[in-house]
Order: sequence, then C-alpha cells, then structure tokens
Amino acid sequence: VFEIDPDMGTRVTKLRAGQLDMLDELPPRDAAALRQEFEAGRSKVRIVSGRGRYYDFIGYNARDRMFAGRKVREALTRALDRQAIIDRQCYGFAELFESPIVPIVWAYNPQQLPTPFDPDGARRLLAEEGWRDTDGDGWLDRDGKRCEFTVIVAGDNQQRRDVLVLWFGSLAGIVAWAFFSDTPGYWRLLAYVALVSQLGAPRRRPARSAPTEPRRASG
Repeated sequence: VFEIDPDMGTRVTKLRAGQLDMLDELPPRDAAALRQEFEAGRSKVRIVSGRGRYYDFIGYNARDRMFAGRKVREALTRALDRQAIIDRQCYGFAELFESPIVPIVWAYNPQQLPTPFDPDGARRLLAEEGWRDTDGDGWLDRDGKRCEFTVIVAGDNQQRRDVLVLWFGSLAGIVAWAFFSDTPGYWRLLAYVALVSQLGAPRRRPARSAPTEPRRASG
C-alpha cells in the first residue's frame, strides 16, 4: 500500500511512529538523526544509503568578462570548502566529484580529481588575473571596477540557499561581506570580493545596492 503525503515532516513523523515501512529521499538532517537513533537503540528505523544521479553545482557565466578567465573561476572554486558543505549541510550523505558525469555512470573518469580547498591559492590566482587592492580600501578591484558578482538560485530550493550561506562562510578571506535580497522566483546574493589575510573586514563597506548589471553565477 502506497500512501501519498505532500509534507515531508509528516512522513518522517509517521516513519518514526512505525506507521510507514519505508520512506525514500529523506532530507539529510532527518536521515542523520534517524541513523543516530538506530545506532543508539532508540529506533527501529534503519537508514540505507546509496549513490544517485542527482548533483548540485555552481555555474559561472563565462560570457561575463569577470568570469571569462579560467583563473578567476578556479580561484572561487579553490576558495570553496566543499567538504564542509558535505559534512554540515548534507550530513555526510554526499560525495565530492568534479564532473558533469556522476560517479555511478561508466563514463565517469575517477582520475579527474576535484579542485582542492586552497584559499591562499585562490588569492594568488585572483592577483594573477589583475584583481588587487589598488586603492588600499581592502576590496579587490581591476581597471577601476570593484570585484563583485551576483549568485542566483531558485527561490523554492532551500537546500541550495543554505549551501550558499555555507559557501560564503567558507570563502576564508576571499569574500568578506555580502548582501541578500529576495526577488520573486529566485534568490539573489550580491558578493563583494576582498583580500583579507586574517579575521576582520575591509575598512569601508560597499553601498548596500546591487550594480546596474550584476555579474552572475548560477547554481
């Protein structure tokens, strides 16, 4: 007998109460909690996990002049602690790979190693692309333009929104400040890129307004 319930919270509650025999695609937080309860002997619900075909990614708009250079895209990737996202957001129910082909598919190349988390390397690559603090205010700039971009995600995807928060929290001195705003249908995050070698922030924050033509990375 299959039961349809649109609310995941209700489905998890029924699973805990023994009213369901099986439930697939559990949210990672609930799966981690149920696994702990099972291991502690407080629940009979056993979590069985396996590899899937679904994955999330951040896509840089290569048509934009800021992202046209490979080094900038690599720098922002090196500044991203993806393992922290797996541990904190996915509760370990994910794996890191760098390919449009998922690991369970025969065409996946296991020799394609993920770009490492490397904040120092990220700063170096940005400098090589000309992004430096030329006026001493702490914010990277090039040709008189501040280094900034907008990330856009679907407004109804809470997991991706949460991942964005972790992303900019893990940028380790690359992005020091950001401004959030809601727009119908999708979510915008305007990030300002700074060169911060230790805890702290640039002396002057940018104005809290989006540029006329925001640079975009989609996820």
